[in-house]
Amino acid sequence: MDKTSLYKLSGIPDSFGVVLLTFAFILLLAPYFSGADFGLFKIPVFGQPAKKWLKIIGPIAFLACAFPFVPVFVAGHKVDEGATKSLPSPIISPSIERFPTPNQEPSPAPSVSDLASRRQDAEKLGTDWLAALLRNDVDTLVQLSDLPFYFDQEILVREEDLRNRYQQMGAKQKSPSLLKLQSIKVQTIAELKQGGYDTTKDRLLDSLHLDDDDFAITLMVGLEGLSSKAEGIGLFTRKRGNKIKLAGWWD
Repeated sequence: MDKTSLYKLSGIPDSFGVVLLTFAFILLLAPYFSGADFGLFKIPVFGQPAKKWLKIIGPIAFLACAFPFVPVFVAGHKVDEGATKSLPSPIISPSIERFPTPNQEPSPAPSVSDLASRRQDAEKLGTDWLAALLRNDVDTLVQLSDLPFYFDQEILVREEDLRNRYQQMGAKQKSPSLLKLQSIKVQTIAELKQGGYDTTKDRLLDSLHLDDDDFAITLMVGLEGLSSKAEGIGLFTRKRGNKIKLAGWWD
């Protein structure tokens, strides 16, 4: 039988689980690396009484947050179709199950017209993000983004932190008006894989837990007329309801 994790069984997004696991990992390390800065996160400074309790609470919290990722639950089973013919009408059809089983049947591929429409939305999202970045429009940048957000090697889980990072980035920009978008390329994650890119070896991309129909956007940005000196910026999208949001960026 296929097995699945508690998060997938309950329908809780994996990204939420990653946030909890990251927080629990910080608690696990806190008694031994109090005040240490690991780049992606910084461990607060704790006193000796707090460290004593964290040596007990940290491992328990980490195991509790890690266990829901382990595929130990049975995803579901098929009912013999012949047996259902003799059942009275109130019995639920065997094609309807109590819990979703993601691995049982692949989701239908989007139609060509739907994919083209969503690709246009992703391209517009990328150009809107760059335009807002160049004019230092922090409100728009935050509005286009989803949490948790991967901000150039850093995981941000609060809107306040995301806003502060964009403000700091805007203060460091030099002559943004001279920069121009020279080209843009939009691919689904499935197309990225088909092109030979192994997403499982990209630590940041793999940790985003993106679906195959999410998008990778590559922006080539440089000084106008100097295409040979253009730099690439990678954006990745995530579905949030019926909208497409940015899940992260890095260059």
